[in-house]
Amino acid sequence: MDSIVHYLLTHDRPVVAVAGNKARLPLFTRRFAYLLGMWLAQEGVTLRVSPCRGFAAWLLKGWKSVTDQPPELYLAFRKQQGYTASVYVSRASSEVAEALNPNFSRLNGVEKMLASTHVEAVLGRDHCTPADCLLYFV
Repeated sequence: MDSIVHYLLTHDRPVVAVAGNKARLPLFTRRFAYLLGMWLAQEGVTLRVSPCRGFAAWLLKGWKSVTDQPPELYLAFRKQQGYTASVYVSRASSEVAEALNPNFSRLNGVEKMLASTHVEAVLGRDHCTPADCLLYFV
């Protein structure tokens, strides 16, 4: 298995999906996420991100410090963490998330929407264009 660094340096414009919603991060982790976001922007990857909290939010800050190219945002709701989008999670994505997770029915409404959002970030909105790399911080 190759490292993400090797993969990104040897492939043209890979698609990277990022998720992670841990609220409290140590200073080192925040700095790492920020630098990783800067590096991904410099490498010109296509970034799919669900800007929940913590890791993904800090990664986005680093991304924005380098480029004006907006990442593909995957929001569970029209408004989330200061971001807005006209497109948000679809019913088809919820059905895919339910098929993948046997405990989906036990999740509360917000958790179901976030699981569906992560399905879209990994598989694309059409469920046919999977990401090349997945960065997930828990």
